[in-house]
Amino acid sequence: MKRRWIGLIVAGGLVAASFGSAVNAFAATSTGADPGFGIVTGYDLELTGTTPYESGMRKSYDSLVNGNQIVFENGTYSDELVDFDEYGEYYALRTKSYDEEVNATGFFSADGEQLIPYEAAFVKWVSIKVGEGEKYFPHRYLSVVYSDGVAEDESEAYFYLTASYLSLSPGEDDVLYKGHEKIYDTVTRQFVPNIELTDPSFDVYECGDAIVIDRNGAITMYDANGKELLSSEDGTYNSGYNHVGNGILILKSGQKYKVYDDTGKQLFESDEDMTVVESVRGYVKQYDSGLYTIFDSSGKQVLDQKFKTVYEESGSYLSVETDKEAAQLVSLDGKVIAENDDIFNFYTYSYGFVTEEKDETYSLYGPSGLLDEGLTSASPYLIYTYNDGSFLALNTGEKIAIEPGTSFADSIGVVGLLLVHDDTSGLYGLYDAFTGEQLLDCNYRFLSASATHVYAMKDDTWEIYSLNPIFSK
Repeated sequence: MKRRWIGLIVAGGLVAASFGSAVNAFAATSTGADPGFGIVTGYDLELTGTTPYESGMRKSYDSLVNGNQIVFENGTYSDELVDFDEYGEYYALRTKSYDEEVNATGFFSADGEQLIPYEAAFVKWVSIKVGEGEKYFPHRYLSVVYSDGVAEDESEAYFYLTASYLSLSPGEDDVLYKGHEKIYDTVTRQFVPNIELTDPSFDVYECGDAIVIDRNGAITMYDANGKELLSSEDGTYNSGYNHVGNGILILKSGQKYKVYDDTGKQLFESDEDMTVVESVRGYVKQYDSGLYTIFDSSGKQVLDQKFKTVYEESGSYLSVETDKEAAQLVSLDGKVIAENDDIFNFYTYSYGFVTEEKDETYSLYGPSGLLDEGLTSASPYLIYTYNDGSFLALNTGEKIAIEPGTSFADSIGVVGLLLVHDDTSGLYGLYDAFTGEQLLDCNYRFLSASATHVYAMKDDTWEIYSLNPIFSK
């Protein structure tokens, strides 16, 4: 299957943008960590560095930028750059334009450690393949692509350059480039041994802690040390059907659907169509005679009913339509949480929270069940405030009062972070809406947050905090 590197814009390649305006690599992750994976119970905020404010400093999505340099989380500066992109807790940086040097992309950690030299053409997260098409979230593995010179035709081209910027597909004026690809492990901080691809028609996927490569129907699964866990002969499996993600690999061989875990162990097989459940690890959906059945990784059916429609909400909830056209919100332990006339009245948010609309009001459900009802609006950031100066603590459903003399401010744009300001000084502070605890007192002239960091200006100094979601056990 020919890869078009769709991830170049929505998943983190260096893109055609002026310095400091590079497209956010993970707009979907402004909620914090990986969307839909795990239940968050709060945030850990850690001061990682400070840097003096200088005139002309600006804030990109997840960075402080000063001139042609970004400020790492420890307060140190990058090299002089021509372009950069943000990869959650990492950065792809270029010190030379593509006109000057194609292989000039480096990869850095948030604290400024150079993980990959300025020798790659570009990098992108390895995708998962669940539901419709490929999806790119910041997980573990990174594809690192190197140019091997100009290609003669599209069949051998790994990527394209249009007016010295990476292109999604070849155009009339594009330059086509041959290349090779390595896989980088952000956990071990080294390249995975024994994996180097030179054919752009091969596909690479992440499967839990494993890597799956589809060489036009020949499937190989590797562990982080480059050891083969599963392999097949050419054409054994139906290339194009394979579903990979959340620690589950589903392969179609003839009319059989075979389900594997990320160690290469076959868990079970079925004669019916099987797909990976996207929103929670270790579950699959079977489609037969117009109805879905949900199974766990052992092949056990986890919900007694079969469903006409299944939409995957975050955490452990599914919104479903029964064969009687009734819409329900159900948990994977078989409980019916809510019923509605329309399945599209259930709205998914991150970390196991779902909002239901009924009779022009809203009810909010969290991992523990119903948190509140009769709400007049649905908040995409899970911030619910009340006229008495309190807000909803997402873990417990309690109403928590903010400090006297403070008021609610506009949204800071991250799920579960509540911005407040002092009515007298106008300075800002921050609450954790999961726990109800105050993270920062109202001592800051400016507060900004992203998926991974909080930037707080006190007097003439930026304080840089690492923002780490705390997941339930």
